Amino acid sequence: MRRVEGKTVLVTGGAGGIGGAIALRLAEHGARVILTDASKTGLEETAARIAAVTGAEAHVHTHDVSSEESWHLVMAAVGHACDKLDIVVNSAGIFNTIGQPFDAIPYAEWREIMAVNLDGAFLGTRSGVQAMKSTGGGSIINIASTASYLGTKAGAAYGASKGGVRALTVQAAISCANHGYDVRVNSISPGYVRTPMMEARLAAEFGSKEEGLRAAASRNPLGRVVEPDDVAWGAVYLASDESRMITAFDLVIDGGMVRT
Repeated sequence: MRRVEGKTVLVTGGAGGIGGAIALRLAEHGARVILTDASKTGLEETAARIAAVTGAEAHVHTHDVSSEESWHLVMAAVGHACDKLDIVVNSAGIFNTIGQPFDAIPYAEWREIMAVNLDGAFLGTRSGVQAMKSTGGGSIINIASTASYLGTKAGAAYGASKGGVRALTVQAAISCANHGYDVRVNSISPGYVRTPMMEARLAAEFGSKEEGLRAAASRNPLGRVVEPDDVAWGAVYLASDESRMITAFDLVIDGGMVRT
């Protein structure tokens, strides 16, 4: 069963491990995919993977998610390419410096992380609502993190930005429901996900990628690292009409780490 057949999805951070996996699974289930990212090369690689697996063409746009003007340009391109936008996945995000204690966080780094992770999610959510509210509604999915639930050694800026994403999701969801827009807004909070970005972070903290992945896996009861596909399947569900009664919800995908 193709669960999002005929729907159009915009995925930010499409060059990343999570965004790329989500885009591929949605394409497999019948969605027309529009990918954005700051990395043109990464976008082309994801688009090539989607074409190889599904035979479908993904449209790509370089994009600074922290820029309101960049969002205007992307949404104008979406409007030219399709009649209706049904799904937005705000997956673009960055980490803070490894091993940095809270009192050593430079304000410039704090602002950069907030701009990409939180402002980007705000602009993406707002753009999605504006596009969907008069065309029958849709689903917006924001990628948060378990770092918004748990204290970490060096993740204050990242965790705070993702806590903001979760709060933004709830506020946007309830506002849309109260105004009768039929736009659902949910978030996904993954734990440690096996992506190149996370592997590099773990390697820097633990001395090697392998040791870092073992340490990450040991932090949840299931004893496994989250794979990008684990997050992607959650996104497929939240994007589909199967979840039509779910909004303002945070889906935690972390092997039980937050609950222990």
